[in-house]
Amino acid sequence: MKGRVFVLELANFRARLEEEEPKNQGVVQALYEALSSRDVETVHRLLAPDIEWWFHGPPSHQHMMRLLTGLSSDVPFNFEPSSISVFGSTVVVEGHKPTHDVFWVHAWTVTNGVITQVFV
Repeated sequence: MKGRVFVLELANFRARLEEEEPKNQGVVQALYEALSSRDVETVHRLLAPDIEWWFHGPPSHQHMMRLLTGLSSDVPFNFEPSSISVFGSTVVVEGHKPTHDVFWVHAWTVTNGVITQVFV
């Protein structure tokens, strides 16, 4: 009986993930669209007020950090995703500059429709 309960719990968990993943992807896609159009109100609505930030890499390439933290509102870098992968609450986005000289990866955590964590 214990094994059957575990299998049912696992099946329910997978069903919840399949329902949650498209929503989480939509939240992150909406963020990139808002960033592209410089829609600050939408960006604020999509990011948790206590978002956890993890910025890595050389300071000269921390374009997303400067944009999201308000360090610079005039970041000339456009973030156009080339691929988006969703793993439960984690949404991984990859992209590059059109010249292919800068590649980037962002990992977002979405909780209840709001981005709560970013690894850049």
